[in-house]
Formats: sequence, structure tokens, C-alpha cells
Amino acid sequence: MKNKGPVEEEGEESEDGSKDMIPMLEGLLGKLLSKEILQEPLEELLKLYPDWLAANPSHPNLDTYTHQRDIVQSIVDIFHAPGSEVRGSEVFRLLNEMQETGPPPKDIVEQMSQEMPPSMTVPTLSSAEQCSVM
Repeated sequence: MKNKGPVEEEGEESEDGSKDMIPMLEGLLGKLLSKEILQEPLEELLKLYPDWLAANPSHPNLDTYTHQRDIVQSIVDIFHAPGSEVRGSEVFRLLNEMQETGPPPKDIVEQMSQEMPPSMTVPTLSSAEQCSVM
């Protein structure tokens, strides 16, 4: 029988290290799904849906986009409710449901990318002269 070290006795490590990864991944996922990270962009997304839906009443994917708006509304409602920090699994479920519906309308995606603050955009180099390596 293998002698277990103190970390293994506490259930923190298996031979492949997978038990160590689970709490770490849950913590990371919890931070990524937090109100602090998601609330503002989702509220901005939610503001764009009504005008788009009104302007595109005969779009073939109208039902899908209406469902997306409803999902985003549900997540925003969770963030505005007391105790939202303990409803991470519900936010995760709704985000998965949103992902299954596909991307938001192209117009909304483009508008959101134009409104992104400079700190969230990826810098680009317009010429080789700007590259510090060259």
C-alpha cells in the first residue's frame, strides 16, 4: 500500500494532480463569472437589444435573439438581486444557454466593439516602424 503524504491525506492531491486543479478552476471560474466582471458589459448588451429587435421584426432569427435578450436580462436581474454572489452556478447555466443560441446579432456585436473602452481593446501596430523589436 502506498504511503500517502500529508497533502494527499487531506484530499488535496491525487496521483495526477486533478484534485488540486478543481478548487483552483472553480475559483478562477467564480472570478470570471463575478458581478464585478460581467455586470457592466451585460447591461450594455441588454441596452442594445430592444432597438435592434424593434428595427428587425422580420429577421429569420428573431426568436433566437429575443431569447438571448431574455437570458441577458435574467443574468442582469441576478446581479441586481441581494445575494447574487452565491448564484454563480445559475449565472454559469444561463451563460451556457446563451452560448448555445449562438452569437448576438452582428450589428450589436459591432456596436459593442466600437463602444469598448480603450483599456479593453487589443493594441495594433500600423507599421513595422512602431515595433520596438525592429
